[in-house]
Amino acid sequence: MKKISCVLCFLILALISMNSMAQEKPKSIDELKKELSVFIEKTIKKTKTVGLSFALVDGQELIWAEGFGYSDREKKVKATPQTIYRVGSISKLFTATSVMQLSENGKLNIDNSIQTYIPEFSIKSRFANQGVITPRNVMTHHSGLPSDILYQFFDKNPDPISSIVGFLNKEYTCTQPNTIFSYSNAGYTLLGAMVERVSGESFNDYTQKHLFQPLGMKNSSFVLTPEMSNLYSKGYADGKEYDEPLIRDVPAGLLHSNVIDLANFIKMTFNHGNFNGSQIIKAEMLKEMQTKQNVDCKLDYNFSIGLGWMLNSSKWDYAGGIAEHGGDTYVYHGQLSTLPDKKIGVIVLENTDRGGNSPRIVAKEILQKYLEFKEGIKPEDKKSEKLKTYKLDEQKLNAIAGDYVLGADDLSLKAKNGKLVAKQGPIKLIFTKNSQKTFSVKAKLLGFISIKINNQFFDFRKIDGVDYIIFNNGAKDTLVVGKRIAKPVISDVWRTRFGVYEMEKDSSKLKLVSNFAIKEKEGLIYVEAKIFNKDKMSLVLKPINDNEAIVEGIGRSTGGTAFFNGDEMYFAGLKLKKVVAANK
Repeated sequence: MKKISCVLCFLILALISMNSMAQEKPKSIDELKKELSVFIEKTIKKTKTVGLSFALVDGQELIWAEGFGYSDREKKVKATPQTIYRVGSISKLFTATSVMQLSENGKLNIDNSIQTYIPEFSIKSRFANQGVITPRNVMTHHSGLPSDILYQFFDKNPDPISSIVGFLNKEYTCTQPNTIFSYSNAGYTLLGAMVERVSGESFNDYTQKHLFQPLGMKNSSFVLTPEMSNLYSKGYADGKEYDEPLIRDVPAGLLHSNVIDLANFIKMTFNHGNFNGSQIIKAEMLKEMQTKQNVDCKLDYNFSIGLGWMLNSSKWDYAGGIAEHGGDTYVYHGQLSTLPDKKIGVIVLENTDRGGNSPRIVAKEILQKYLEFKEGIKPEDKKSEKLKTYKLDEQKLNAIAGDYVLGADDLSLKAKNGKLVAKQGPIKLIFTKNSQKTFSVKAKLLGFISIKINNQFFDFRKIDGVDYIIFNNGAKDTLVVGKRIAKPVISDVWRTRFGVYEMEKDSSKLKLVSNFAIKEKEGLIYVEAKIFNKDKMSLVLKPINDNEAIVEGIGRSTGGTAFFNGDEMYFAGLKLKKVVAANK
C-alpha cells in the first residue's frame, strides 16, 4: 500500500547502490555465511529493521536459515527461522495455487468469466468492447479491476472477503481487460471469494486442507491461531511497537507464515509440484503458472508475469530467469525469490515499517552470492555506454511537452534550451535527447547540485492514438510508466467540489487515508491525501460528467471512478463528506 512518486522511485534506484564490495569468492559455505551475515547486519542497521528472518533453499535441501535482530525488542526475544510474520502479497502465490488446484480438478475453467462462478458479480464498464474478466486475467493483474477497495482495508473487525463483490459492483473497470498490467488487491480478494464458492469451504479451511497441511506448513495460516501467536513477531512503526490491524483482503495479503514453512513451498515448486510424495499441484499446472501470460499485451513491452508469479527482470537472465513475489503490509515486508532453472530460492521476512526494501536487498544478495559460490557464475558487470547528447529543435520538443501522469503522479514537461524540463518538489529533472534515440536524465537538487542518472532512459511514443512515456534501464527491461493528459474545462459545478473531505465512517485504528482534499493546481483537478498519516498521495481527476470523474494515468491506482452527490463523495469504497469549502 505504500506509495512513492514514480519519478522519485527511478531516482532512488539510480542513486542508491547496496551491492557488496568485490571480493574473493568464499572457499566454503561457512565463509559464505559469514560474508552474507555481515552484509545482512549492515543492511538491517541502515534500514533500521528491528527483526529479520530468512531461508535459503537448494533443490530439496534447506541450506541455511537464520534470524537477525528481534521479534520482540522489549523482551529481547531474538528473531529466528521459526518466527512468524505477515507475508503481505506473497499470499497471492497461495491464492493462485488454490485456483489452479480447483482448475486441475475440473471445478473451474480459468478462461471462463468470473460470473460463471459468482453470478452476482457485475462490475460496470465504460469501454465499447468491455471484454471478459476471467480467473486467468485476474491472476495476471490484467483484468481491469480497480487496484484497491480502501474501506476496511486495515480494520480490527473487517467484513468477510465475499463483501468485495458488492463493492466491485459499484465500480467501473479501470482498463479494458487484457490490455496492460495493473496490480489489483481487489482482484485477488475476488479470487478468494471464488475459491470459497467453488470449493464449498471457507478460504482459510481450503488452504489449510489443500496447501498448508500437505506441505507441512504447520505454522502458516490466513487466520493467526493461538498456537501460532507465541511465535508471531511484534510489528514496529516509527521506532515503536505497533499492533497492526487485520486486512480485509485476506487472499491478497493476510497469510501468516515463517521462512521454514515457505521453504517447503519453494521445494514443492522445484520438484514438479510434489512435496514429500504428495502431489500438491500437477507439474503442467505449475509450469503454466511460471510461464509468461502477457505475450500479446503490447503496452507491457517485455514485462513478464505468470499466474501469480512475477517473472520479469533482465538482471537474472544469466541464471535462466527468476520467478518471485514480494509482500508489504504496513509494518511487515517480505520477498520470496526463486531461480527455477538453478533450483535455488530464498525467502526473507521482516517486521519494520522503515525496513520495507531490506527483504529485496537481502534476497538479491543471497541469491547472487550463493549462485556464484555454487556454480562460479555471476552477473556481467556491464559498463554504461557513453552516449552523446544533443539539443532538439523547439518544434520537436513542443510536440512532446505537456502534462503527463506517471503511475498516479503528475509530471509537467516544458521545452527549454533544446531540452525537456520538469520539477518534482525540490528536484528539477532535465531530459536530453541522446545517440540511443532515447532521453537521458539529469537531476538538479537545490538548483546547483547536478546528478547524472545512469542507465535510466525515457522515450515518448504514440500507441493507438495515446502518448505514453516509456522507461528503459539500458538493458532489456522496458515498460510504460505514464501517459499524456489534457487539461479539462473545469465547470462551475466542479469548482463547488473543491475543499476538504472527511470519511463518514472510519473505525480503523490505522488511518489508511486522511487529510483528504480536492483542489485545482495549474489547470488540473487533484485529489490529495495522506496515506498512513505520513505519505502523500496525489491523484489527477478527469471529470466525465457533473457527478463522476476518472483518476488519470496508467497502471496501479489509476482509472478508478470518483462519484459525487452534492457535498458527498464515494471513492474506492470510501464515503466522504465535504467539511470545508475551498478558499476562493
